[in-house]
Amino acid sequence: MAAGALLALPFFAGCGVGEKTSLDMIDRRFASFYSDYLIRSGVTAEDDPVVLLRPDSDAFVTLLGRHSLTPYEFNCRMTRYRQQPERWNEVLLLVRKNLQKEKT
Repeated sequence: MAAGALLALPFFAGCGVGEKTSLDMIDRRFASFYSDYLIRSGVTAEDDPVVLLRPDSDAFVTLLGRHSLTPYEFNCRMTRYRQQPERWNEVLLLVRKNLQKEKT
């Protein structure tokens, strides 16, 4: 019976309600990149047309490089965020903070 309880522990680890995900440095660089991407694409402007950069474009890769990210890291993070929506939410909160700072 005790062995069954021990086997269940990994499934319950990290399931705390309201537990905040700790972002690592790559998450923070990704948030900085994504903030910059949104600003450069015109998504944050009210009157300007939106011009999204294609992920296979030189401008997109250059923008990644400015934030010390590679296309490989970008793809790995996108996969990770799909698997860990709580982490993606924390990244988006940081993006929001970055955009608010940019406005002021």
